[in-house]
Amino acid sequence: MVEKGKMVKISYDGYVDGKLFDTTNEELAKKEGIYNPAMIYGPVAIFAGEGQVLPGLDEAILEMDVGEEREVVLPPEKAFGKRDPSKIKLIPLSEFTKRGIKPIKGLTITIDGIPGKIVSINSGRVLVDFNHELAGKEVKYRIKIEEVVDLHHHHHH
Repeated sequence: MVEKGKMVKISYDGYVDGKLFDTTNEELAKKEGIYNPAMIYGPVAIFAGEGQVLPGLDEAILEMDVGEEREVVLPPEKAFGKRDPSKIKLIPLSEFTKRGIKPIKGLTITIDGIPGKIVSINSGRVLVDFNHELAGKEVKYRIKIEEVVDLHHHHHH
């Protein structure tokens, strides 16, 4: 079992509605059309149980052994959260004009550092949804613990 606070290297593939949206595997990312050249692929080092990954993944990692691979299905509250109606806001069109943004339905914009998606534009007001685009969705991860990184002993090979 992985202890809380231990550094582990994990690899994972995340799916939502059967589509890959997140992976540590470069080949798979290219194959599924989500490859991002700015991303560094390969296992990720995280501290287990410290909230560096989705809550549901953190829980799974603490139950797993090194080398173990597991498929976990996370409900919204253990993934990107439930959809929050208070995060859907009406913003006057003048705010957009001021910022030089032309609001287009479906466009993702950032206001005060928070990304939101334009839902509709109606008589001088724009409805923007600031929920994470995966909020309210069940996500499925294939996760594998590649190794535990021992921070106390450095072996040179």
